[in-house]
Amino acid sequence: MFFIFESINDSKATHLIHYERMAGILSHFLITKKVKANMTKHYNIMNQDLKNICMKIN
Repeated sequence: MFFIFESINDSKATHLIHYERMAGILSHFLITKKVKANMTKHYNIMNQDLKNICMKIN
């Protein structure tokens, strides 16, 4: 898992990119459509929380 902070809007904003990778023989069985949907839901919550924290700091 790793994060990249990418500058956008002429350096007026930052875009957080989160990468997580699963590999191996069992990864195809572990990452189902339901798991992907659940991960997306929780990543969106995490991103919104991070945005709220950054807005409070500024």
